[in-house]
Amino acid sequence: MRTLFAQAGSRTGYLKLARESGLANNTIASEYVEQLSDLLAVIPSFQWDADRDVPLQRKPAKFHFINLSVALSFSPNRMFRVDDFKSLSPQEKSRWMEWLVAQELFRRQSIAGVDDPEAIWFWASKEHEIDFVDSERKLYEVKVGRTGAVDFAWFPKVFPKRKLLVIGGSEFRSTSIKGVTIDQFLLADGLPHPYPGQVEDADVYNDYCRF
Repeated sequence: MRTLFAQAGSRTGYLKLARESGLANNTIASEYVEQLSDLLAVIPSFQWDADRDVPLQRKPAKFHFINLSVALSFSPNRMFRVDDFKSLSPQEKSRWMEWLVAQELFRRQSIAGVDDPEAIWFWASKEHEIDFVDSERKLYEVKVGRTGAVDFAWFPKVFPKRKLLVIGGSEFRSTSIKGVTIDQFLLADGLPHPYPGQVEDADVYNDYCRF
C-alpha cells in the first residue's frame, strides 16, 4: 500500500510495483492489485489508445484508490480535518483530488449499470496527458489551483471532435473545454436534485458539467 501511495499519479508497471514493494515478481503484484480491486479499494487505470479505442494493458498503468476511506486508513499522513487537507503540498492535494474523481466516476458507472465500472482509463502522448477517460469516452482533467482554456490550447488540435472537462478551482468555458470546481463536478452526478420540492428545476446541478 505504501508503494501505491508513492506511485500515485505516475505510470507504473507491475514489475516496478513488485520491485519497489518487495514482492517476488510482477505476477504476484498483479494478483495483489486484483484482490484490492475485488475489494473495491484500488483499480488499475490503463492508457487508452484513442485511435483503436482500446486500453493498452501491456503498458504501465496508474493505480487509483476508489474508496477514500481505505486511502485514509493507509495514508502515511493521516487527515482528520479539512485543515489537514488544506495544509498539504500541491502535489499531495492533486493526488487526493484525482482519487476523489476516480471514486466518483466509478460510483457513477456502477449506478449506470456499466458492464465494467472499473474501466476508467487515461490518455497520454509524448507531450500531453489527460487524467481520465470514462466508459462513454468522456475526457476529464484534474487540476489543483486556477487554470484557464489557454492552458489546454493543444486539446482541440489533438481531439477536434471531443470535449474536455477540467475539474479544479476555476470556472471557464470555450468551444471544446469547460472548467468546473470540484464541488460542481460532485453535484453534477446525472441524478435529480435530492430535494426536488426545494428547487424549481430538479436537474439544476447537472447543468454544471454540460456543454
